[in-house]
Amino acid sequence: MSSIFLKNIKTNSCIGPVINFPTQNIFFILKGDIEIKNNGYKESLCNYLLQNNNSQNCVAKVTRNSFCKFLKIQNAVVGIKIFAKDLLTKYRESNEDAKIKSSKLALWKIIEIEYKYNINKNGKSFINYLSEEEFGNFDFGHSTKEYTSERYCDLNSGDKEIANLDILDATDKYEKSIKYFKDIKCDYLPKKELNIIAFNRANLEKAVADLTSKSLSEITLTPLKKFEKEKNRCVCINKRNGMVFGISSHRIKVKKTKHILNQIEIEFWSRILPSNRNSSTNDPLLKSTIEDLYKLIEDKLILENYKPLSTKISKYNFIKSVSDGETAKKGYKKDSEYQMDFCL
Repeated sequence: MSSIFLKNIKTNSCIGPVINFPTQNIFFILKGDIEIKNNGYKESLCNYLLQNNNSQNCVAKVTRNSFCKFLKIQNAVVGIKIFAKDLLTKYRESNEDAKIKSSKLALWKIIEIEYKYNINKNGKSFINYLSEEEFGNFDFGHSTKEYTSERYCDLNSGDKEIANLDILDATDKYEKSIKYFKDIKCDYLPKKELNIIAFNRANLEKAVADLTSKSLSEITLTPLKKFEKEKNRCVCINKRNGMVFGISSHRIKVKKTKHILNQIEIEFWSRILPSNRNSSTNDPLLKSTIEDLYKLIEDKLILENYKPLSTKISKYNFIKSVSDGETAKKGYKKDSEYQMDFCL
């Protein structure tokens, strides 16, 4: 470990003694409430980097010829070990399969690779446990929490159900939106195309056409039971190759019922690379890296008594089974207020 100092390349002004750098690795997640001096005021280093979009201009000196740059990823700050010859090289999250429409509003199209475990209780404590640790080649950032209210809709043609989509209610951060998946055939990784678009009549038409090759007027929309989702998540990075993952716990509570589903999800997000290089979900290194992480998470879940069960059951499958069961017991009543949402 070597003590380092943080400097701004443009001004070369030192803003304080910083941290000990794990010199045996290339990437790490900056943690702890490290105090720095910024314009005469004391401030948390993480807060400084997360709140300043120019944090790429910050560099920390490790040795005479080696340095550390910083990259903001979600609510985490990732350190990248570099050498003097690469001092002016900029780094970014790379995933050429991600098409961001609006990162602020969380609207995008991306190829999703996701592994899931069903667990026996709320996984938020597990995410908090991960968020302060590093295990083997993986480092984990601080946890965040968010709540959403959602409802799936079946898309029916005649008596046949042919697809489904998810309607997400507006929150204090995001506008109301439509989310839907399309399966992708792949030999070695479970891939899906995820689309999240703003909720309006034109986008609803687009989603229905994309999923069914039919117009909205040819489809019957059948809403399933509404549910609330509590999501706790932390950023995970492979310290050797810079691959970035999201580890999250989902607690699904079906409204007006006692039905609850708890899951842990592992999602590939991106890879940290120099700005002139690209990475995608076809990266051959991805399969071995995600398998290593999958095994690590499984072992930790067993150790913490979450009784994990690897599953392909989706939230939609769960909500559908609950809705069908409720329908069989007391008959299906259309939610007239919800149906009006489509009269745009």
